[in-house]
Amino acid sequence: MILSESEIQAVKSSILCRDTQLELLNSLLSTNYLECPRGLSIYGATSTGKSSLLRAVFEASHTRFSWVDCDQCVTIRILLQRALRSIKRDTQQFFNIDPSTLADPTQSGNFDVVTENVTAFYTALHNFQEVSKTSDSVHYLVLDRLDQLPDNTFDLITCLVRLQEISPVQNICPIFITSSLEQRAFVTTHIPHIRFPQYTKDETFEILSSMKTLCRLPDSCLDQNLTKADLQTTKFWQQYCNVLINALSSYTGSDIRLIKETAKQLWQEFIDPVVKGKFEVEEFLSIYRENQELFTSERAVTDKLISSSFTNSVQSAKKSSTDGARSTTVTTISKSQGSINELPLQSKYIICAAYLASYNPPRFDIRFFSRAKEARAKRRDTGRRKMLKINPRLLAAPAFDLERMLAILHAIAPSTSTGMFTDEPEKAFPSNVDIGAQIATLTELRLITRTSSSDPLDSRTRWRINASWNLVEKISKEIGIDLYEFLME
Repeated sequence: MILSESEIQAVKSSILCRDTQLELLNSLLSTNYLECPRGLSIYGATSTGKSSLLRAVFEASHTRFSWVDCDQCVTIRILLQRALRSIKRDTQQFFNIDPSTLADPTQSGNFDVVTENVTAFYTALHNFQEVSKTSDSVHYLVLDRLDQLPDNTFDLITCLVRLQEISPVQNICPIFITSSLEQRAFVTTHIPHIRFPQYTKDETFEILSSMKTLCRLPDSCLDQNLTKADLQTTKFWQQYCNVLINALSSYTGSDIRLIKETAKQLWQEFIDPVVKGKFEVEEFLSIYRENQELFTSERAVTDKLISSSFTNSVQSAKKSSTDGARSTTVTTISKSQGSINELPLQSKYIICAAYLASYNPPRFDIRFFSRAKEARAKRRDTGRRKMLKINPRLLAAPAFDLERMLAILHAIAPSTSTGMFTDEPEKAFPSNVDIGAQIATLTELRLITRTSSSDPLDSRTRWRINASWNLVEKISKEIGIDLYEFLME
């Protein structure tokens, strides 16, 4: 046991809904290194309280431990170097050791010792413990987010678990925290495992509702009586948490960190009717109806690929076709020049390429987009035999293959290799741009859409442009493309 009964209750009050995991940690860890396991594996999804609970246990028990964030290490060599320095620093602080007393011919107390491999790590650690006389007390080495280390950690895990067998160091207990599935090294090694499952909806509400100090109502909106004001704040916050979790559960899931960020992001807009005096604090249902759009729009998204000013200018509207038999969702954008400029240059080229792929017949691609001299020499007369009664651009956009759109994009997009726009380098299309990320952004904005709900990576999936001609024409003029030169009239 590492915690007393009073310390267990203190940890439970600070870390909610993790009583089972706390009992397991308390039963496995000890202040005596002879009673500690050779290692401990803690795994579970992200934002499930793994690191928070373990750190709370160590701080409550006043046990010596060192914490290494493995996602900040590029190689195992850097990880071992940071682990050695952390152990030295934490040991000196725990025992109030003067670093000058550790100086010796082997430089065991030197913080610049380079640990090239696990053997050098063991040797430097053993020398330090011999000089500092701290080999009799347990020291926990926590490797947080070990699964995010780029190097293969199989040998590292195996060596650290067998630390007491292959080295004189006996008091170090490694603890591995991962968020992915268990690695083969954990399965083949006989060390205890503690799983942290995802929070249920009730547990998420309990945790979030306990954070009533996260967002506060202005004092001018509350009762002058402190007791009544506290009751009003608690009730309003619980109702807000309940609405937030139920409305955005498909986006946030049980990620407490993401829910907290979303709650803070929407708070000011949500209480704006109360601040302006339109509603009282007790009229929560009316306040929710007034702000219902907050929970259905992109304002709740914490990590946006584009700025919020452009997102707010994008609105979806239903535009019926001329015969009234079909309707299609058309995205309308504010007429202001600044809002359109929020789109990246690469996305503007993709919109133009998608429009050409939708409204140009595939058999005319060689005529308009081929740069080969042979193709130009063998052009046929592709003029229409009959005049069309309806402009195709007034009808719903036909679907196109993604590969065809990318080929058109390659033909119309300027680049340094083609020699186009050499006097305007800012209009050059970078060769290292992530086309997939740009297409995903345009899909979220409903500027291009998929015609089926199947896998977007499937070659049979087809796409269509979802932007109006006026918008595409305006974008093409900005980037210097004459769409009339490529469109089949």
